[in-house]
Amino acid sequence: MNVAIRISRGASPRRQRQPYRARLFFAIILVSTIATARVFCYRAVPILDIASPKKSATAANHHRSSNIFNRSALRTVTSSARLISNTARMVMASATTTQPPTTSHDIPPNNMRGLFAGSGVEGLSNPLINEQILNLLPPGKKNDEVNVLYLGTATYDIALFREKQTARFADRGCRVSHLDVANTAAIDIDIDECASAIRAADVLLVGGGNTLFAVDRWHHLELVPLLREAMERGCILAGGSAGAICWFDSGHSDSADPETYRTAMLNEYGNSDNGGREEDESSEYDPSHKKGWRYLRCPGLGFVPGPMVCCPHHDKVQSNGLLRANDFDEMLLARAVSGGKSVIGMGIDHYSAFVVRGDDYEVYSLPDKPGSVNEDGFFDVSRDGTPNGKPGVWIKRVIVENKEMTGNERRRQQLRVEAMVCPPSGKLADLLAYGGTNLPPQNNVERDENQASVDKCRRENPSGRQF
Repeated sequence: MNVAIRISRGASPRRQRQPYRARLFFAIILVSTIATARVFCYRAVPILDIASPKKSATAANHHRSSNIFNRSALRTVTSSARLISNTARMVMASATTTQPPTTSHDIPPNNMRGLFAGSGVEGLSNPLINEQILNLLPPGKKNDEVNVLYLGTATYDIALFREKQTARFADRGCRVSHLDVANTAAIDIDIDECASAIRAADVLLVGGGNTLFAVDRWHHLELVPLLREAMERGCILAGGSAGAICWFDSGHSDSADPETYRTAMLNEYGNSDNGGREEDESSEYDPSHKKGWRYLRCPGLGFVPGPMVCCPHHDKVQSNGLLRANDFDEMLLARAVSGGKSVIGMGIDHYSAFVVRGDDYEVYSLPDKPGSVNEDGFFDVSRDGTPNGKPGVWIKRVIVENKEMTGNERRRQQLRVEAMVCPPSGKLADLLAYGGTNLPPQNNVERDENQASVDKCRRENPSGRQF
């Protein structure tokens, strides 16, 4: 870190000496304060260096209201660090600004088109999100010619969720069908019929719910090659929450929440006459009934290029009382420590979406909805989990420079999460370049504590897939 010290040129060297020493002493104290602040920011506050088109600042300012949700095992600072002044935090900004990437990573030409929303029911049932999805169709395609195929595997093909997430397409005259494969025995599922339905689809729409179950179920039924074939021919891939994670390499998932397990979901929502459910399929936080489950890094299909870890509901708190943005950062840090590779992630706010057109992307945010990006480009979520800005998408990274270090050495290196507000549009390759040159090919091959949690979840909520 460089600290500039201005010295008056109007006095003689003898008269300058004492003020110079005083200023030097002050600079040393300031650097010490900033160093303490940096430890606080890097360890106790997961989001660190932020870059946006308008302004940059440290994560300490971004997370000034949300520290109550931090439960990091990597935290090393004492409570006195919480008293660091805003002045010290802002001074630090000049030395810790993260700039958007300037070089691209090579991505093979692809025909992917998709929209990945931060929420399932509340995203896909919104007519503006629906319009963005249909805008990905080839020019001249009429709505009454569009085949929308809904995969409700993540919510166990419950009609209630299907109706909420497909209604806007039906309203626009699209032909809507659904492929139910969650509850039927594999031996009774006609794969040829599944193939025909997927090959006829112009839009594959995946609802929210339990990501791990859905992805495992598709593997078990050998549907993944058919889904990839659809992507390669230009079929639009769309979804929210679990329906966003599934298309990425992996994601920050609530699949370990017992309320998302098949038995619990079918018991509560299996009867379509139960009066409906207005909120999203993700759980809500009730301080009087905080749950003990933890998020896990769930494998996806890996259709979105690069080893990107996706976090939907990025600005929300669910029934376990943890702000997903904070827990996501801890997950990225843990992944870097255990894997010895750099990590890159994408946090999609509840009312935002990430849209892909081949090699290009854009960010779409619902107007007049809350989100985590305030007017200065800072992350802003209150202690009770209320977002105080507008919806946005965040790109995060943990850089591991030394590939040969052990896990303990990486912990001592004090790896940190850096983040930037995703530019409104650009190239996918540029986002991957932000992750550096030491990214892994994928994120789902290691055996670590997260994998143990995934295995436990699979035993408790089996999909039929064998490992």
